[in-house]
Amino acid sequence: MSKILAFNWKTNPTSQKESIELFNSYKDNFDKIVNWNKIVFPPFVYLSKIVELANNENIKAFIGSQDISQYESGAHTSQISAKMIKDLGCDYALIGHSETRSELLTTSFDTAYKIKICLENNLKPILCVGFEPKLDNENIDFEELTNQIITAISSNETALSKLETFIIAYEPTWAIGTGKIPTLAQIESVSDFIISTIHDHFGADLSHKTSVLYGGSVNDSNISELTKSDKIAGFLIGGASLIPDKVQKIVEKLLDL
Repeated sequence: MSKILAFNWKTNPTSQKESIELFNSYKDNFDKIVNWNKIVFPPFVYLSKIVELANNENIKAFIGSQDISQYESGAHTSQISAKMIKDLGCDYALIGHSETRSELLTTSFDTAYKIKICLENNLKPILCVGFEPKLDNENIDFEELTNQIITAISSNETALSKLETFIIAYEPTWAIGTGKIPTLAQIESVSDFIISTIHDHFGADLSHKTSVLYGGSVNDSNISELTKSDKIAGFLIGGASLIPDKVQKIVEKLLDL
């Protein structure tokens, strides 16, 4: 499986002009790391333009949505459906990011519906886990992690098994935007736990097709250490993805592997 470098822009930048400049700044660096799959998650309002740029400027990246509605259509004011996202030319969608869980009150049951809608519309879901509502420290709530995995997959097991790769991104809440990250041993233990949980509940086939990304304060200073593990299939990067110099340094570190 190819490794994955995913950039989540969150609610940035705040103008289309800046979004174009940022995406264009990726081109040379993306051309260098041909053995990595690159995925960019701009805000909804820029998706159409970024897809157009990727196609017209031959920028080698997949484009994804930061979320989707659990509804396919209908009277759901403000909702953006998977069908709309796919029609724009997107390939991926983040599902269950901790910021949607905490700010928009997305539940694990919601993630199950959203994964189903993604699959029905040929969008590849990236299930985000690691939101820890009961913790205010750097411990790992394995019970909550199990719930997030099993609930999201239970009604989607058959469809997910047909994907070439099912991607799960582990992002501990306390690491997002804080500059702090778990130790490599902690991340590896969570990756092992995710794979074994899927194996035990859904079988070897799906567990073998599952790739685990790490996200949460990944940057040019720590990515070399993180890439030492073969249990991390790639990275979901937030803040550093908005700074072209940091993106360049991240790519340089990856080229040194």
